[in-house]
Amino acid sequence: MRGLLPVTAAGLALSACAHPFQDLGPLPPRPTAPAPSAERVVADLTSALAAEGVAVRRRSAEEISTTCTEHLFGRADPATAESDVKAAFARVRSDDGWRRVRPVSGSALTHRKGNWTVTTDLRAVRTGVQPGSFAVTLMCDAFESKRRDETRAPSAPHPPR
Repeated sequence: MRGLLPVTAAGLALSACAHPFQDLGPLPPRPTAPAPSAERVVADLTSALAAEGVAVRRRSAEEISTTCTEHLFGRADPATAESDVKAAFARVRSDDGWRRVRPVSGSALTHRKGNWTVTTDLRAVRTGVQPGSFAVTLMCDAFESKRRDETRAPSAPHPPR
């Protein structure tokens, strides 16, 4: 009888774990539209922020150490900056087809369109060195460092998934 109890308990544990995965059906279709250009995604964000009364400055390509990355810097009235930035992100969702994705932190706004991800940290808008100042980072899936070893061959493009 003593040997039967552990065997029965182990059998129950195994049968409870026999089917840990649930079939959720087919994967959603992959987007077939071409990926938007850097100019297009910067224009989406710049116009959405301008519609909320916030002007932004684009960092020059020479100042950025990675390819496929863009930075926008803005300054708004500290009393309304957070709501202005939130409204601009809502505008790019409704007007330009961006979709909200899970942010890396609780205070970030993160959206995606094609192969581009845009994010900004609302905590910095509220309590940064200069309240009302903020940065928006746009990054595509194929970003990499511009500093390359000249002896190394360029990396091959990523195969489609």
